[in-house]
Amino acid sequence: MAHAAEPTAATAPAPAPAAATAVTPVQTVDLAATSTTYTKAEIAKAGEVAFGRASPEMNKILAKVFDEMGEPSAYIDGRQAGGAFIFGASYGHGTLFHKVEGQQPVHWTGPSFGLDVGADGAQVFMLIYHLHDTNDMFRRFGAASGRAVAVGGLSAQYLVHDDVVVVPISLGVGLRLGVNAGWLNFTREKRLIPF
Repeated sequence: MAHAAEPTAATAPAPAPAAATAVTPVQTVDLAATSTTYTKAEIAKAGEVAFGRASPEMNKILAKVFDEMGEPSAYIDGRQAGGAFIFGASYGHGTLFHKVEGQQPVHWTGPSFGLDVGADGAQVFMLIYHLHDTNDMFRRFGAASGRAVAVGGLSAQYLVHDDVVVVPISLGVGLRLGVNAGWLNFTREKRLIPF
């Protein structure tokens, strides 16, 4: 008697080979390019270019300002001239370098009142803090300073409007002694009247 053929077990198909996994290259991020502030090294280099040389005095001033204020969001490289006997005026122009918005020309004027005798001309390097929008630069910043500037000496002071702080560092070529209270008014265009 013939036996019925036993059913054969179905064989499962061989698994398909695993798809190759795409390898994404690791992307490096240049932190200096994405930062919204200037490092101390960047400012020291820019200051050296502005004043034409490295200087221990400049390094000391930068160290003090960085200790107090941290990294600036912008800086100005420019020139200023002024003079006073009880009443005087200062005029300046330069380039505003903003970490995010780039660079643009800037002018400033300002009176000074008080016991401020002499005339000076100066290379000026200004550190600017909390400047999130460059439009906020173009306004009046109040200052109160007592300073002595000798030939080849450096001076620094603080100017404030709301939360924006400007710290001008000047290399003087004259002699100016005194205590003055005035302001600097920053504009996009040159002005002759310091008020």
